[in-house]
Amino acid sequence: MSKHDSSGEHAFEKTHDGYTIRRFEHADLDAFLSLHADVFGTESSEEWFAWKFADNPYLDGVPVFVAEDDDDELVGGLGCFGLAMGTGAGSVLAVEPCDAVVHPDHRRRGLYLELMRAGMTYYGAREPTFYFDLIPGSGPYRGNHEHLDWNRVDELATYYRVQNPAALLDERLGDGVASGLAGGVGRLAARGYHALLARASASNVAGIDVERRSTVPADVFASLYRAGPPHRFHARRDEQFYRWRFANPRWEYAAYVAWRGGAPVAGMITGTGRSDDSRSTRLMDVVPMTAGVKRRDAFAALLSRVVDDHRDSDVLAAPPGVVPHGVLTAYGFRRDDVPPISRWAEPYRHGVRPFAGGEDAHVVDGMDLTDHTNWLITFAEQDTS
Repeated sequence: MSKHDSSGEHAFEKTHDGYTIRRFEHADLDAFLSLHADVFGTESSEEWFAWKFADNPYLDGVPVFVAEDDDDELVGGLGCFGLAMGTGAGSVLAVEPCDAVVHPDHRRRGLYLELMRAGMTYYGAREPTFYFDLIPGSGPYRGNHEHLDWNRVDELATYYRVQNPAALLDERLGDGVASGLAGGVGRLAARGYHALLARASASNVAGIDVERRSTVPADVFASLYRAGPPHRFHARRDEQFYRWRFANPRWEYAAYVAWRGGAPVAGMITGTGRSDDSRSTRLMDVVPMTAGVKRRDAFAALLSRVVDDHRDSDVLAAPPGVVPHGVLTAYGFRRDDVPPISRWAEPYRHGVRPFAGGEDAHVVDGMDLTDHTNWLITFAEQDTS
């Protein structure tokens, strides 16, 4: 008989070839964090775990599944990052599987598949509608995702403003390759970007005042979001979302609000993190999401301040589809699906897997989940930043 309580509201338990797959319990925390650190090579704090899972406002309990062996040792785990996804017609709950980890001694035994299936079984009987994921790499799904009938939606482009080519290439390609590239083309690119940086810093958009805050004013950003929500799948941005989403202790966030005539007209949130020896800043959120050229001047004023405030970042990144292309390129951002950045960039594969079966399982609120034109994905939808 299992020593775990499988009768509660949030209980789930199954066996697989001598392993037990079940819902996370508080007593698992130290073992989960230790396994996570051993496999990924980065320390994971209780504060990070609480933010990402225990405090997630959209999923019940602690949305983590674990695998333990016959000796009651935790040897695998899978987190579930819940989001309320706006559809234009309303909203549905979605789950982004994340932080999948299996101890090296227990791999190739189907544990990853069983952990993913546990999430599908558990949430398929509850409110969430589908899995979605953003996985580095290109091409079709292979291996476990193929076995789970995932559908590839698209490869996502990103805009990059490279401010330190050597540091960026060191991270992507290794020290030897980086030093060679940075010696020629890299220096020319850096001079060009620095010139653009100076021009951006000196720019002044008439009638627009930009305010920076160290914490996100949830009410202001939620109001700006409501001024232009997209009729596409995206994370619904209300006050609850803003209070929770940008509290990740691994990242440093800043909020920028553009004001005209005493009223807020646009906003941006940046997230800055460090990986090895490089420092990167992401444009995490931009509202209104569908304003486009109508608020071009406000977006330009915001981006000017963002660039000016992040001179020490090696690279800045922005998602497509919200800030107009012309504004991004004017401030030195280039897409990673065209040369020269496409030579080193790694795109993200975007995939979905409905929990329900049947012919219409991919249609949610009248929109096909597998049609890339029905999505607007930013860094705010990615669980890693």
